[in-house]
Amino acid sequence: MRQRFGSKEIPVTVRRDLQELKQKDDEDLEEFAERAHHLAKDGYPGAPDDILDMTATDAFLKGCTAKRAALSAMDRQPTSLDQAKQLVKNSISNQRVLIGKAVRKSGKFIGHWMNPGKLVTNPKSER
Repeated sequence: MRQRFGSKEIPVTVRRDLQELKQKDDEDLEEFAERAHHLAKDGYPGAPDDILDMTATDAFLKGCTAKRAALSAMDRQPTSLDQAKQLVKNSISNQRVLIGKAVRKSGKFIGHWMNPGKLVTNPKSER
């Protein structure tokens, strides 16, 4: 039967996967957004497009590894997955401009400013 109809997971399982969605280390924002979209579509078959987009957007922002950028995007209350993705990209770019190349893919900073004018590359050594 699986050969004939495919092996799609049941929607309730896909919805749980969507709730726990996390961006993979080797996954860029485009791929991650696409995965969120497909999980929303498979988890809520027959749902209106605007509901699918809202569900995918929430999962995308929650699971994005660039947490500061995702938080910044959330504050802007995006109305679509494409808008959320663009807001996250913009925030990452802005962080790079302000802080230099200190933003990793995960969105964490390599260096921290603990004292004005002094870049600390290892915050534990300052304690």
